Amino acid sequence: MALVEAKVDEIFEIENGIKAIKEGIAASNVVELINLPYDLIIQLKPFLKDKKIKIHHNKSDAIPEEIAELGQVCFTSVEMKGTYMGRVVEKGEVFLRNSIFNVWWDKSGIVNIGSIDFSKCARCIMEMHKNIMYLEEMDVLNIMTLYDPEDGLDAIEEAVKRSKRVRMVNLPKSIVKRLYFALQGKDVKIICAEESEEAKRAKEKFSVKVAGGLLGVYSVYKGKKANSGGIAVDEGFFSVDYIGNEILNVRSVMWKKCAECMMGYFDWGWLEARKI
Repeated sequence: MALVEAKVDEIFEIENGIKAIKEGIAASNVVELINLPYDLIIQLKPFLKDKKIKIHHNKSDAIPEEIAELGQVCFTSVEMKGTYMGRVVEKGEVFLRNSIFNVWWDKSGIVNIGSIDFSKCARCIMEMHKNIMYLEEMDVLNIMTLYDPEDGLDAIEEAVKRSKRVRMVNLPKSIVKRLYFALQGKDVKIICAEESEEAKRAKEKFSVKVAGGLLGVYSVYKGKKANSGGIAVDEGFFSVDYIGNEILNVRSVMWKKCAECMMGYFDWGWLEARKI
């Protein structure tokens, strides 16, 4: 049984995502806006009154006065990008105290909004950005990808093939089964959601435990509460939202520090897990 239930992230319908950003800003005293479309900032403007605001941008054109007047404006040399359903788009972020909103957008408008609610991840990403956003040698930062489910499973399989270490938590049985041959010969540890015949078969080849401590985490996908699973590899990690046998979405963050952090977080969960 899970020790604590906690939401780790969310993917929104666009209008609900904008509403959630407004509510998050209203509850926060300090806000950082990074590479957001100007029309979104205008929508947020009434909620930014009397806040401590920092606006990061990397456009050659000056920020419009009605936006610049909100607070401190910082030019960054790094272009923020994200990959959404196979295409590279602009990626903006809203940093609050313990959470982040990610906004994928292009000339047509906002294509996706998500949030990271796990405060340790949020604070780490904020710190990472502070360290890299002003480095002249880095022109583009694109580490986050949101996949169509089938493309995401293909990406997971390819990443597993390249990785020496693989750590899996609370993934649906269909993904473990699909990765079975790709996992051969790797340093593999798996924390299963429950004790089952599939878990016992996996234990014949890999190090497997059943845990309660980590399995209280969940995601919300367009208003639906979903199981949240993860797989860490040498170069990053993937998160998978699913309900039953239905894979709702797959996301990846390919950043070495994130890989190391997720491996360490897994080790803590492994100590808390129980043997099959």
